[in-house]
Amino acid sequence: MHAALLSMLLLAQPAAPQAPSAVVIQVKLTELAPEETIFSTSGAASPGQPLRVAITRGETSADFSAEVEMLDKEEWLVRIQWSESPEKGRRVVWAPAVRVKRGASAQARVEWKGGGRVLTLSLN
Repeated sequence: MHAALLSMLLLAQPAAPQAPSAVVIQVKLTELAPEETIFSTSGAASPGQPLRVAITRGETSADFSAEVEMLDKEEWLVRIQWSESPEKGRRVVWAPAVRVKRGASAQARVEWKGGGRVLTLSLN
């Protein structure tokens, strides 16, 4: 009897709402000083399906990827991989991880003497 009552209670529970499995990421990467946009894009990503972009800007090439992990139905962890290789000068390899809610924006920054990068991203 207890087993029958337990299975009736389990069946009576409403199904948990399904969280979206993909997000649209909007990304903007700027130089710290002077504040100049290096890279800007948007695209869809889902767990196991990162957003990847290869960039060529003048004599600089770069690779960008964003992997997402759903933390709960509104909050995501976005893991960024950025690798920038100018023909001359400083190579930048950066891998920030940012928690952000759908509909919100977040920033990450890296600095070095004489420069740096600011990453701004939002999820929709």
